[in-house]
Amino acid sequence: DNVLFRADTYSPCDAGFAVQTGGELCFTDGVREALPMGKIEWREDVQFLRISEKEYCIKVGGNRYFLLDAAKWTCIKI
Repeated sequence: DNVLFRADTYSPCDAGFAVQTGGELCFTDGVREALPMGKIEWREDVQFLRISEKEYCIKVGGNRYFLLDAAKWTCIKI
């Protein structure tokens, strides 16, 4: 019954959720510590492209990309 995180908006994928809270974007699976991804504007959308069983490319807005490795629990800007 505890709150895991506050979300203004969220975008799901098989590995978890990209969550927007107060202008900040992070990735969470609801179990491990959230991975920060930086600032996001309210009009920017989040899209996922699955690269392999545990890797995803995350597109934020029109020009920012991240590589999520769900097995190693890392998210880097590319």
